[in-house]
Amino acid sequence: MLIQWYPGHMAKARRQLTESLKLIDVVVEIVDARAPRATRNPDFDGLFKDKKRVVLLNKSDLASPALTKAWITEYKKNGIESIEFVATNSAKKKAALELMEIAAKEKVEKSLAKGVKKTVRAMIVGIPNVGKSTFINRIAGTNRAQVGDKPGVTKGQQWVKITPYLELMDTPGLLWPKLEDPQLGVYRLHKGRHNGHRGAGGQPAFRPDENMPGGACGAV
Repeated sequence: MLIQWYPGHMAKARRQLTESLKLIDVVVEIVDARAPRATRNPDFDGLFKDKKRVVLLNKSDLASPALTKAWITEYKKNGIESIEFVATNSAKKKAALELMEIAAKEKVEKSLAKGVKKTVRAMIVGIPNVGKSTFINRIAGTNRAQVGDKPGVTKGQQWVKITPYLELMDTPGLLWPKLEDPQLGVYRLHKGRHNGHRGAGGQPAFRPDENMPGGACGAV
């Protein structure tokens, strides 16, 4: 079943994102580690095909460690480096910065060869409510980007300067015009309503599938 929909503000956000790509060295995609496939915009593969990309599996403290490791392996097979991450604490901050540094290394070295120390500009992307702004605030060490427990808090693009040589662009959550998998559509609707709160016994409130990499329920 094909579900066609697309709010006007998301069409505008997509246009702005596309126009800004010429300024960007690295694309950092945030997904929810509990459901990486269901919280990943499939249009990003086409949009960012010419950019260095990394993936952060956020909220990994709420996910299965084995599944998170399996996803990291799967992304690597597809040429995308990724790490587990928890935006609400600083444990993986250094690893995230190193991941961006490695992704930008080629451009930085080319600039250095010309005698210029390059400022790396990274675009932070993802669907609504995966923790993009929280990630930026964690990296910045202060509340520089607006955050909230509902979609739409980030209304437009905003630059956050981390160091003299690293700038992050926060972007609004972006979905896609056609939902071809009803199961994933239901999950995203549920996630928007409940924002990933835990259920009884500390377990995630909603688990649509095992989200294993590969196959019908987990293709990257």
